[in-house]
Amino acid sequence: MHCCIHPAPILHQNTAPMNVKFQLIENKKDSNGLCPIFLRYFYSGNDFRYFTGEKCKSSDWDSDKMKCKRSHDGWQMVNERLSKLRSDLESAVHHFKLQRIIPTKQQLKEFVSPKSGSVVAKKTFIDVYDEFLLWSSDKGKKVGTIKNLKTTRNHLYNFSKVSSLEITSFTKDVYQHFIHFLMDNFDYQPNYIGSQTKNLKTFFSYCVNEAGFLLSPNHAKLSVVHYHVDKIYLTNDEISCLCLVELPEHLDKVRDVFLFACYTGLRHSDLYRLSNNNITESKGNTLISFVPQKTDSFYSKTRKKLQIALIPEAIEIIEKYKETHYKALPVISNQKMNEALKIIGEKAGINDKIEVFTYKNNQSVSEEIEKYKLITCHSARHTFATQSLSRGVPIEVVQQLMGHSDIKTTQIYAKLVDEYKHQTLLNAWKK
Repeated sequence: MHCCIHPAPILHQNTAPMNVKFQLIENKKDSNGLCPIFLRYFYSGNDFRYFTGEKCKSSDWDSDKMKCKRSHDGWQMVNERLSKLRSDLESAVHHFKLQRIIPTKQQLKEFVSPKSGSVVAKKTFIDVYDEFLLWSSDKGKKVGTIKNLKTTRNHLYNFSKVSSLEITSFTKDVYQHFIHFLMDNFDYQPNYIGSQTKNLKTFFSYCVNEAGFLLSPNHAKLSVVHYHVDKIYLTNDEISCLCLVELPEHLDKVRDVFLFACYTGLRHSDLYRLSNNNITESKGNTLISFVPQKTDSFYSKTRKKLQIALIPEAIEIIEKYKETHYKALPVISNQKMNEALKIIGEKAGINDKIEVFTYKNNQSVSEEIEKYKLITCHSARHTFATQSLSRGVPIEVVQQLMGHSDIKTTQIYAKLVDEYKHQTLLNAWKK
């Protein structure tokens, strides 16, 4: 008996370049208005279709570039995922081309999405970190926290391009290499490095307690280093200069928002959310009543409402925009506001020199910088605390108004006030 063996189809050497596309299927929207993203590969008369596991809105999809726009939340991670799928498919096609075989659709699918029984692709450090981000979001972590964790993820992704990165072998040497990568390439300061280390500690805790990883006995000891940085706040004279300087309309609005924060101690996130509904009257006083965004979470154990009485200057600012804005104040983004405040500060003549310490090549470097260059939106919160304490408001009251859970945080401002009083006395007695 002769056995008839059918040879595998031959892939000709002059096969045309790969025709790979990513396509948004707009007629399959889910309840959130998200459309699935499919990979499509056309070869030898075949149409290989594969759901990437990613979705986005039609308005967030660039059909020409076949990727998510920056407006899509998590756009960078999605685009990296699509890029990896394309790379995996190209590797698969190259593999079969060397064997002169035209692969079946199932064979291609196993390359981009391995099943049990085949060689399962090992999860990368970044894959696990992405799962950690989803877990953090599901646990109700605040938007700001997730954004911070994503920043660390992007640093790790860039680091993984120049160095090996494994969860089970994250040793002291790897950690030090990562730190030097951030300092040498981006000139980040120790406190920023400390925040990245804090996020890494949280990530590795997830790896052990949630994802079941066994870390190396030589796993790096992650110590969060924090250096004291002098808080920038305005004196009473500087507030007066800020009030009196002539400004164009767009800068005048920024000044009003900043001054309102100086009078109330509100963070930028709370200024942005403040509406006229938060303004109330009680026993002849005008109050703002709100829940700070920092504590406003379904899972938060410290969620609390704050009430702050408005001084006449703050009421005047609220009244100014009451009829023209749905929100209480014309608040722009934190970044744009910080840029504008430096212009306003310079125009107002807030140019005393402030000694600032930075770190370069692991060495502390001192330089004097004009104060206006250091003013940010958060300086208003520091100003509110120091001005309130300077004017005799009890520290316990300031603690409540600032929403500090620990009075030690408020005592930092009390120390600043004491230093200010000492310097004022010495200046007054100068000959």
